[in-house]
Amino acid sequence: MFTLLRSEAIRCTDTDRRFQDSFSETCARKNLTDEEKQKWSKALNDVGNIAGEDFLRWFGNEAVKVEKIARDVSDKLNATPSRNFDGMALARQPLLELYTAYSLIEQLLSNILNQDGIRICHLGMIQERLHDQKVLIVLDDVNDVKQLEALANETTWFGPGSRIVVTTENKEILQQHGINNMYHVRFPSDEEALKILLGSSLREKNEDEWKGVIHRLETILDRDIEDAIRVGYESLHEKEQSLFLHIAVFFNYKESDLVKAMFADNHFDTEQGLKILVNRSLIYMSTKGEIVMHKLLQQMGTQAVYREKPWKHRIIIDAQ
Repeated sequence: MFTLLRSEAIRCTDTDRRFQDSFSETCARKNLTDEEKQKWSKALNDVGNIAGEDFLRWFGNEAVKVEKIARDVSDKLNATPSRNFDGMALARQPLLELYTAYSLIEQLLSNILNQDGIRICHLGMIQERLHDQKVLIVLDDVNDVKQLEALANETTWFGPGSRIVVTTENKEILQQHGINNMYHVRFPSDEEALKILLGSSLREKNEDEWKGVIHRLETILDRDIEDAIRVGYESLHEKEQSLFLHIAVFFNYKESDLVKAMFADNHFDTEQGLKILVNRSLIYMSTKGEIVMHKLLQQMGTQAVYREKPWKHRIIIDAQ
């Protein structure tokens, strides 16, 4: 829907085929009633006719464009009472989803076909352009099932022999998309880890420097590593974050039954919370029924507790 920002036409009343296709597809995907479609159509018309708005001047910041249109449409719909809408949960999200889908598809086709500046006119362009081609596609660091729906919803989109590889920290995304052939990447062996460490941190340094590096690795979490592993933690809801922090500080290598007992009075489904942490590769369960969190994740969790503002502390460490 937001592809109309790339054209010279800036009003929703213009008969841009890409806009029409986008609007129809979004309505169909969300099973909107005729009344809901009319409300959206009127709201978009009103936004397009707002005096003094010039979308072209926002050319340098696509995020601003999306946010501005979403906010204007939200204002229009909020001003139109309807018992069929629960706030903006139904209507606002598809706008942002659709814009993201177009961007992802254009990037994928540009990379595969080695053509810059590809522009799509509908969400079926991947199947249209690649259905007879044998391709290898790696979708790295997927964090939303909608990305898979946009880029590789069906195997029939690609030619025979094609392979699609998806990497993610969230196993639930693969399950939601019906992917059953999963491979869990294990930690390297001690020998492999030693080679990595020697190659990246200790080369051309003397013994004293080696000791300093080892001490630093044991006590301080590298900023780049922390930024990478913190993504999974920040994607959790507040109660799941609290569960993660408690495990990091108190319950690493403890039996899961103990954790469930400790959270029994908190009105929180601890068992489901543990499953979420497992699916997001933040913990795993040992054969003895113990909760195991990698040392780096434990360090990150402990540091997150230390950095909380005093009035937000959920856990107190070294109270003395």
